[in-house]
Amino acid sequence: MLKEEARGQKPLPEELREKIALSVDEELFWAAANLLQAEEHLLQTLHASGGLAGDIGELIAVIRSTRVQIMKQLGISNPSGEIWCASKHLISAAYRLMEASEKSLTQLNQPLLAKKYSSMARTLLEVFLIGCRELIRRLGDEEGDPEDTER
Repeated sequence: MLKEEARGQKPLPEELREKIALSVDEELFWAAANLLQAEEHLLQTLHASGGLAGDIGELIAVIRSTRVQIMKQLGISNPSGEIWCASKHLISAAYRLMEASEKSLTQLNQPLLAKKYSSMARTLLEVFLIGCRELIRRLGDEEGDPEDTER
């Protein structure tokens, strides 16, 4: 029984469920991207400051743990593998392209360039959300590892 039915609500059509799930995945993707950038900034701060190493290290640990949880929710479940690393790079690159898109529009007043960068970021998001998860599923099938296919 669906949760909506259990609460006496009409269940959502499958098409709408897929759209909602995709939007949640997109939000999680951008959350992971922001956490990657926050970690990068803290690592730069760590090198610049001497006395705050312990505090900054604790913040980085919390950020990494949260990012790992988000990436697992997105279906990237092997933090030691090459796909994990490639996924982090895709997330980071998409974030940077969105930043370049925003700056192209607001600072350079070049809407066509902004649209181009935004489109590139969207493509990377799709590569991540579709391609990486499918690759992990296939690798899990080959290796017989059901954990790599859990969602």
